[in-house]
Parts: sequence; structure tokens; C-alpha cells
Amino acid sequence: MFKPVALLALAASAYGYVYLAFHSDAVKTTTSPHVAALSTDRNGRVRCVGNLIAPSVVLTSASCVTNDIRFASIGATFVNDTTTADTIEVKRAVVHPAYDAQTHANDVAVLQLVRASHAKPVAISWDPVEPNQLATLRGWGQLVDGTKVNPELLEVGVTAWDNVDCAFSYDRVAGRGAIQDSVLCAGGDAAQACIGDAGDALTVASANGDDHLVAVFSWSVECDAQGVPGVYTRLSKVRSFVEPFVAKVSPRYSF
Repeated sequence: MFKPVALLALAASAYGYVYLAFHSDAVKTTTSPHVAALSTDRNGRVRCVGNLIAPSVVLTSASCVTNDIRFASIGATFVNDTTTADTIEVKRAVVHPAYDAQTHANDVAVLQLVRASHAKPVAISWDPVEPNQLATLRGWGQLVDGTKVNPELLEVGVTAWDNVDCAFSYDRVAGRGAIQDSVLCAGGDAAQACIGDAGDALTVASANGDDHLVAVFSWSVECDAQGVPGVYTRLSKVRSFVEPFVAKVSPRYSF
């Protein structure tokens, strides 16, 4: 039986903290070598989350880049992990040329690092995610009231939605149905990400259990509204932008 719904912060955004809503039973601590904590200074708080997709390239959301991200701590299990994380300065941020901050279209960006990371990049799958497909969301948590930060990296399973159903859910709670084919909706039951520019990513498991990156978190309306998923940018729809940064150095997989 599920415990009462709790709200945890997935990462900090330009507007405050981004919250991950989940039933307590659904979440667990984890390690992930490709997850990057993004910050404005070397030992600062986590502003957004990214994923290493090539030795010197981190994928995040375009809205995350508005935080003036300067450092990526890759492979960190704990917040401000200075011993095991590979902390690297950001050399350049590249935002999708068609990104629209109002509509959230093409909400994706890459961070080019000053050197290659020692961590193993996550593989990207360009295949579309189908409704009801299972995926994994990872990030660091903070309680809504701000009294306690969970120091460990967390992960939780989410389920992909059909975009028609997703649009209906947003019409119901907020009167906005701007759900296009270029986005992926996930969560809204046991777990979901919400409120803006976390830059976090969804992964799905391949046949051998390896993570494959499929989407980047973009936006949501309510953190605690049951039946309202988070909205992600499908990597299959922004392939022409992302692939040149990884094609020569990162393996590509299909299911």
C-alpha cells in the first residue's frame, strides 16, 4: 500500500526549486555515472540536472541555461560531492536555435565542457517512446518546506502517456492544451517532475538493462495534481540538433 504523497525538490530552477512528487514507496537512492549536478559555482547548490552524452558534452534543457551554469559535477551521488564527482567547468552553452521560452518548444541545450569527463556517457536512443512505456527519472530531493535536503541521488519510475490524454489532463486543470508531437508526457501518478526548467532527463532500459536517454524535462503546471504528468522534450524530435555533438564519440542504439 502506498504511503501518503510527499513532495520533494528534484533540482533548483531559475524560479526556485523544481519538485518531484511521488509516493514514498516508489523512490529509492541510486548511483548514476552520467547524471550531472549543474551549478553556478564549484561548490554551489544544484541549479538544474543534466546528463553526460559525450566525454565533454552534457545535455540539459534550454531553460536551465538561463541560470548561467558554470560547473557540471558528473557522477555525483551526494550533493556537493567533492570526492567522487568529476567537477568540470562549462566552456560553452549551446541552446537549440528554435527554442521558444513562451511555448517551451525545442527546450533543449548542450553544455560543452573544458575537458573530457572520466565518467561513461549515457547512450541516446532516437526511437520514439510509446504510451505506457516505463522510464526512470533521477535527481536530488528537498522537502517542500525547505527544512531538509536529501543529500543522495534519487530515482523513481514513471510511465509515458499518450499525448492526446496528456493534452486533456492539462485542459482539465489549467486550461492549456499545448501538447505537441515534439513532447513526451510522463508521470502524474506515483511520480512526476514539475515546475519548469530542471533540465533533468528520462531514461529507458535496453534489453541488457543499460540506460538510454530519450527525453529532457521541460515543464509542468502543478506538482501535486494527481493525473497531471510532466512534459519532456523528445530527443527523437530534436535529433538534428543533438546528434552532431555526440555522433563521432557516443554510441547510438535502437530497440
